[in-house]
Amino acid sequence: PAPELVTDRTACKPGPVQLQGQLHPERAEETLTLEIDALPDRDLGGSLSPALSALTALKSLNLSSNRIGGSLPASWADGRGHFDALASLSLTNNTLVGELPASWGKEAALPSLAAFDAGKNTLSGSLPPAWGTGGGLKRLSALSLSGNNISGPLPAEWGSSVNGSSQPLPALEVLVLDSNRIGGSLPASWGAARSGGNSSKAAPPLKVLSLA
Repeated sequence: PAPELVTDRTACKPGPVQLQGQLHPERAEETLTLEIDALPDRDLGGSLSPALSALTALKSLNLSSNRIGGSLPASWADGRGHFDALASLSLTNNTLVGELPASWGKEAALPSLAAFDAGKNTLSGSLPPAWGTGGGLKRLSALSLSGNNISGPLPAEWGSSVNGSSQPLPALEVLVLDSNRIGGSLPASWGAARSGGNSSKAAPPLKVLSLA
């Protein structure tokens, strides 16, 4: 049977696909081979279910410009077998609330994630220091959280390693935090020069940092 991703008023016809209703993750075990799920601007509501992480082959998930609320599931980063292949996650322009899950930064969490965009929501709290210390976001190269209600300083932990054995956020090149309530100054650890070795304490290799 065809994968069942939404409930309620669902229409699948030749030509452009128009979907409405809520995400229906209860049958995720039937869609384990799904690689790309692009559902922007489909009037989807409800919240993000922890069961979505059972889509272990999913490489790209685009749910931007819908009516998805609730919080970001901390359990999406429970370990191997949860979104192992997910490289791109776009949740921009929804109604998400709550804090960024610290668990997403722990080791083996979201190991393939390279781009995460959750701009234009109502996320709050601070930037999790654990994202720079746990080793779970080693491939994250672009992070956009513009247009939320995130406050506090830039985490010093994103620019320095705890024991000197690894670089925090070693792939991060683009960080967009416009239209939030980020305060303070650039942490000294973010300005640390690279020495080229695995033991060096280094800032993320940022090419774009936007705090307007």
